[in-house]
Amino acid sequence: MRLLRCGAMLLIVACLCVSVGGCASGEQAAESSESVKPKASSDEPVQVEEEPVETTPEPEPEPDPIKLTGKGTKVTKKFALADGLAVFSMSHKGSSNFIVHLRSVDGEVDEGLVNEIGKFNGSWPIFLGAGDYLLEVEADGPWAFTITQPRPASVDVMTQFKGKGKTATDIFYLDAGMKTVVLKHTGESNFIVHVHGVADEGLVNEIGKFDGSVILDVPESGGAIFSVEADGDWSIKIE
Repeated sequence: MRLLRCGAMLLIVACLCVSVGGCASGEQAAESSESVKPKASSDEPVQVEEEPVETTPEPEPEPDPIKLTGKGTKVTKKFALADGLAVFSMSHKGSSNFIVHLRSVDGEVDEGLVNEIGKFNGSWPIFLGAGDYLLEVEADGPWAFTITQPRPASVDVMTQFKGKGKTATDIFYLDAGMKTVVLKHTGESNFIVHVHGVADEGLVNEIGKFDGSVILDVPESGGAIFSVEADGDWSIKIE
């Protein structure tokens, strides 16, 4: 009986050892399975944030030229102008007064463009708001107008200009800073010079011959244009 009891107890102990060992092995397997994590695939796409690319704005398109012709004292048909610079090129083949006023249809603008006697060929720049306009012409001969609205994408650096009579120069580039402007006139009547654009200032207002220089302060770099009222040859030099 004691032998049987001892054998039975040995059998029970052996079973316990087997079961405990099996449990420990199972727990270790579970722990090792939890500790192993899947690695991210190197084939997965990586998102990279792109920096925004600055784009240069498209230059404003230049409106088509406007051409007007007539004879004698008349009012032209209405025409539309965009906001900004407009250059009026004018000619007259009569022998008496040639007086032209630019008027806006809404009555806000009444600007004298020219007041001459006899034949005339010249131009004049004006900065205007968008709207409908017309020309009031007093003349005794045939006349013609070409209205342009320059909108250049870039302008050249120019330092010397010359002409005769009432004229608008080409648009040119001005660097910021103080400039010396040398002006000459060989006529006998008004000699009036104004700069428009990044600088807006009257430079000279004299009568007759002129040979001198003035200071021009340019607050910022950019485009500019001279308007010259004269009756003789003139020249402008920027130093």
